[in-house]
Amino acid sequence: MNGNNDEYKGNSNEIELRLNHLEKRMEFYDKRWRIMKKILISVFFIWLLLFLVGVIQFVSSGF
Repeated sequence: MNGNNDEYKGNSNEIELRLNHLEKRMEFYDKRWRIMKKILISVFFIWLLLFLVGVIQFVSSGF
């Protein structure tokens, strides 16, 4: 009986270690995705700003 309990404790420790590792990986991917999202949004707004400046210059030049 005690052998089985020790085996279960070993398995539960292994599972706990795997879950902790998985949780750390998920946090890393979440942080990376947030950074990527901020970069993409920034690039989009810069592109939009430059596009609007071009449109304003085109309209102000009188076609």
